[in-house]
Amino acid sequence: MNDIYSFKDKCDLALYLIDKVEYYWKRLYLSTMTIVAALLGGAYTNLDSWIIIGVLGIMFFAFTLSNLLDHLRVYDYLLLILKDIDKQNYKLKSPTLVDKIKKLPYRNEIILCKISYMAVLIGIVLITLSLKGII
Repeated sequence: MNDIYSFKDKCDLALYLIDKVEYYWKRLYLSTMTIVAALLGGAYTNLDSWIIIGVLGIMFFAFTLSNLLDHLRVYDYLLLILKDIDKQNYKLKSPTLVDKIKKLPYRNEIILCKISYMAVLIGIVLITLSLKGII
C-alpha cells in the first residue's frame, strides 16, 4: 500500500471496510427474505405467472451477483489494509492487539461468503421449483 496515508488513516479505512462487510451481509439477508416472501406470497395467493417469477429471478440474480462481487472486493481491500497495518505493528504498541489482528479470520470468511451466496441462489431456485410443483 502507498505510504502517503498515515497509520491512523489505514486503521480508519480498515474499520470502514469492516462496516462495509457487515452492510453487505445485511443486504444479502434482506434481499433473500424479500424474494422468499414474494415467492411464498405468490404461492399463497396462487399467483401462477412465470413472467413475474422470471422478472423477480433476473433482478434477484443480478442484484445478488453484484452484491457478491462488491462483498469480495471489500474483503480484498480489507485484507490488504490489515496486512499493511500488520507490517507497521510497532506503531500499535500493544502486543495483544497485534496478535488479534494476525488471527483475524477474514480468509475463512471469504470462503463462507462465496458458499453463502451460492447457497442462497440455489435455495431460491429450489423454492421456486418446489412451489411450482416441478420438484
